[in-house]
Amino acid sequence: MSDYKTTIRLVAWWPMALCGVGMLVLTAVTQTDWVQESGMQLRPETLVSAIIPLFAAIHAAFLLSPEDEAPLELLLAAPRPMVWLLLERAVVFLGGYMVVGLIINLVQLVWPGSDEALWQMIWRWLPGLFFFATLSMMMTLTTRSGVFSALIGLMGWGVLMMSGVNLLGICNQFLPIQPFLKPDDWGVTSAIYTYNRATVMLLSGLFFFAAMNVVQEEERLLGVAGWRKARRQRPLAFHPRLPYLFLLVGAGWFSLSWGEGWWALLAAWLAALFLLRFLQMQYADPGLMVGWLTITAVALLQTTLPRSFWALVCTIMGVISASLLYFAPFWLTRHLLPRLGTSFWTSLLFPLAWVGVTAVYLQVEPMNNIIQSLTMMPLETAFPDLTDLSTLFILFGLTWLIGIINWLWSKSGQWTIDSDQ
Repeated sequence: MSDYKTTIRLVAWWPMALCGVGMLVLTAVTQTDWVQESGMQLRPETLVSAIIPLFAAIHAAFLLSPEDEAPLELLLAAPRPMVWLLLERAVVFLGGYMVVGLIINLVQLVWPGSDEALWQMIWRWLPGLFFFATLSMMMTLTTRSGVFSALIGLMGWGVLMMSGVNLLGICNQFLPIQPFLKPDDWGVTSAIYTYNRATVMLLSGLFFFAAMNVVQEEERLLGVAGWRKARRQRPLAFHPRLPYLFLLVGAGWFSLSWGEGWWALLAAWLAALFLLRFLQMQYADPGLMVGWLTITAVALLQTTLPRSFWALVCTIMGVISASLLYFAPFWLTRHLLPRLGTSFWTSLLFPLAWVGVTAVYLQVEPMNNIIQSLTMMPLETAFPDLTDLSTLFILFGLTWLIGIINWLWSKSGQWTIDSDQ
């Protein structure tokens, strides 16, 4: 049984305490006469959403830093997997900052008071906390440098905090990945805000999955080999270039899915089928990266690119963010499937992930033009009278068929890499 007292000591509580004290002081400062008379727009509830991600980004960079873990070789030699150590520290770390944020929000509800409910105040800062914490964890384990990771986190926080909200006025394609979006920003509806919060939480989960993969690769964690060298030594039951045939076929069908009616629906379905098969025949990190870049490239080729610089940047950002979300069900399936075994019921994972992401898409009207092209939304033109609920039910059936075919395809064991790395 793990010693949580040791974990708490290694995580370090003083940055959390410093964060809490700092937010209390700043909350008091916002109520002083000179701040209120100056007209400065400093709302107490926005302080938490700005400060907690900053502390979390820097603190998480040293949560499990290979260069600072002296007995790293001994930890890797222990019978208990390193991934459990990462999970333990992440739970204690995130739980600590969540408690700090909750206490500050409760204080702000009493003094100076707030027009928002407690859950709305928490929803302001929770996705940002998860986003910057998991990003720093992933960067530390990938680069093996806590200092570099902290610098990246600090720069990311500064760019998104200081200019990210202003960029939304120039380019609303930044909207899905803006962790500091506020519900009272101009043009932000409740549906758009929910879409943004869900997207930021989803990206946080993907960052954490990537960190878990690095922890499970001893050679890469110790810095003696990259993932390419480590994985070349692992034999495959199929030709290493065979998966790329599935990728090309899937990308081809994906390019034909940008239309309306039955043909586009069939193309979108076949694209999802072949892309999922490609990922099951690849190691998670390189397979997901190659698959996502391929889909993004096809989407850019299908998009009419404007000539002006800012319009071009906005269009590219829109395609990148939409293709990333399109790939989210594949990402979740590829990471979770090896951990769930080979039961028939694991075929439900892909449809549940797909329908969950699509349910968020259906709530956001301003993004429908690009999301329709990147999901199985030709379904709406093939069945024009469907309600949102009926659409989700039919999508579940179609994507479950993909999950079943993938499960049957994997039964032999020669067409699948049963590893989450």
